[in-house]
Amino acid sequence: MCDLQAIAKQKTNAELQRQLADLSRAIDAMCREHAAKGLFHSGATLKRVVAICKEATEKQRDAAINEYRWAVNQALLASQSWVNALAAEASASIDSLHEESEKHIENICQKLGKPELIARLLSDLQLAEIAAKNDISLALRVGFAERSRGLIRSIVGFVPKLLSKLQKGGVA
Repeated sequence: MCDLQAIAKQKTNAELQRQLADLSRAIDAMCREHAAKGLFHSGATLKRVVAICKEATEKQRDAAINEYRWAVNQALLASQSWVNALAAEASASIDSLHEESEKHIENICQKLGKPELIARLLSDLQLAEIAAKNDISLALRVGFAERSRGLIRSIVGFVPKLLSKLQKGGVA
């Protein structure tokens, strides 16, 4: 299970690195576009920066869910505590993305001369991050429950067939 967890973490971290690079590029491109249109010093710039950060958070959430759910589905033995540990580890990538998003928001607020908006914009972003972490946890718990239910159903379906063969005189 540790190998699966390590692979999921590596793949999620690779996606995190892509998100971090894309975040910087997207914000720089948006700033250039807004400056060219004369919108740079408007509230639209701040709203767009937060929206770009939220989009990156959602993409990271989706990647974490996909990779860690894969680990849950591939494990020979899985427990609820292991799934909870996976959820915590998967959520850590959201925290790493938050640090970079926070820097971008603070930087833009400073450039626009609106440092008083930093706390409000960060709280808006944090709501999206909390939702992303909850989505990750729920998706992994659902994946574990579906996997467990599927194993039980397959065992329940197999036992009558085995008993039937034993009653008929042997197993082929």
